[in-house]
Amino acid sequence: MATREMTDEAVRAAAARRVAEAVGYLDSTLSAQREQALKYYRGDPFGNEVEGRSQVVTREVAQHVDGQLPQLMRVFAAGDEVVRFQPSEPGDEAGADQATDYCNWVWDQNEGFTLFHTWFKDALLFKLGVVKIWWDEAVEVTRERYVGLTDAQLAAIQGDADIEVGEVTTEQAVAPGPDGALALTNAHDVLVTRRNKRGRVRIAPVPPEEFLFGRRAKSDRDADILAHRRRMSISDLIAMGYDPRFPAAAEFAYRKKAGRREYVRVSLAPGDPLPLARKFPREGAGLLSSLTGSHGFAELAEETVAVAPGDRLTVLPFAALF
Repeated sequence: MATREMTDEAVRAAAARRVAEAVGYLDSTLSAQREQALKYYRGDPFGNEVEGRSQVVTREVAQHVDGQLPQLMRVFAAGDEVVRFQPSEPGDEAGADQATDYCNWVWDQNEGFTLFHTWFKDALLFKLGVVKIWWDEAVEVTRERYVGLTDAQLAAIQGDADIEVGEVTTEQAVAPGPDGALALTNAHDVLVTRRNKRGRVRIAPVPPEEFLFGRRAKSDRDADILAHRRRMSISDLIAMGYDPRFPAAAEFAYRKKAGRREYVRVSLAPGDPLPLARKFPREGAGLLSSLTGSHGFAELAEETVAVAPGDRLTVLPFAALF
């Protein structure tokens, strides 16, 4: 039977429906069960205690969970090597040794002992242990200052695609030339920002409350959805490389002169389909209250001369600046 091609909108709707079902199942059923299991583990009071009678709460759940963890860790994490590859045929010995060294190195880089301990404890306590494995291409940003660079060295830095040249200070100095005679040369002091991509295998436990799966799933093989849902702060998203600016709908009127860019302090409120941006009633660089009562700046471009309620704005949150 021929399959019907789904549009992008249909795919988004189907994914949103399954996510909503998984979230509802998580919030309505699993969260209550896991909260109860955690109370048993901690030995919290049941709430039906009678004054004047014993208040002792037994800790059988903690005893069983904590008693099984050392045995599991001894099986999977004891010894100098957590994994050993065996050659499948003559001549594969070097490849097997290299694979062994690499996997054990990945284990060490990702704090494998702590990783497995968390994984097993989640499974014993909450009936679900999840580990996420991915290739991380995080960008490492460093700032460096170079002093006394020649023209050729400065040109080499400016030609590097991974380096952003900032402030440059140039002074003239007398130094020996190629023929040994004194000559007037340029000495550059440069402040640069270097961005290095450092790809690596990342392994991390997923908190059970952040892992979504279908209500009818019996295993990961028959689940109609498996997802990791995590609430993140704006600063975390910025650190991951996302553009901090986002659209919002103006809930104020404002006029400005053309030819200059302005930043207007705004607070945000829920809206549909865009959040609502409300202008802070007073302006002034010395008003600390405007920072505590606002969420960011509405960025008004040079060609903008007026803002009307309902206009689409670009908002830059304070988290991207401080």
